[in-house]
Amino acid sequence: MQRGIDTAYTAVLRMPRADVRDWLRTTYPDAPEVRTGGTCAALCLDVTHEDGLPGAAEAHVVQVRVEYVNAETARVRFSAFTM
Repeated sequence: MQRGIDTAYTAVLRMPRADVRDWLRTTYPDAPEVRTGGTCAALCLDVTHEDGLPGAAEAHVVQVRVEYVNAETARVRFSAFTM
């Protein structure tokens, strides 16, 4: 966690590759579809209060970036911040 004018949270975690999409759908059920390609290593998700971030969330924006480490493992980079 980092505080200043805004508050920012970051985390990097590993999880089974097969579980990533279900975890994103469960965690952010009203979020836009996960993006692939472009600047995304494997999967990207950006969520705001306007497009699916739960009202109780203490952030204005959540960004999730997923990289596939190998056939079984994904590295998930999570960041959330206020504006």
